[in-house]
Amino acid sequence: MTNWWGLIIGSLAAALCEYIFRIHKGPYDQIFPLAMMLALITNYGVFSVMQGASSLISGLLLWTFLTQIWRVAFTLFILHESPTVGAWIGFGLVIMAQISQRIWK
Repeated sequence: MTNWWGLIIGSLAAALCEYIFRIHKGPYDQIFPLAMMLALITNYGVFSVMQGASSLISGLLLWTFLTQIWRVAFTLFILHESPTVGAWIGFGLVIMAQISQRIWK
């Protein structure tokens, strides 16, 4: 059984950390404490997903699926950027992998 709160909070922390890295214009040492806190939360999220997954690949697909959702949301609604066609194709492939993994258990 997957720890859904760990998955949601961990993947949100991963996407938030990437967002902060994207918008921050100063040196890394200014955001180091925040990055460390987000990294710890992200690591707990990965741990909780892998502990509850039936296999390493299924846990990885679940983690990747939700972090991709957060990344798309941050890109479209907060950064107001438009992803490239290749990024959309990659996102579609991750979704297809998640669907096929659920269908062929």
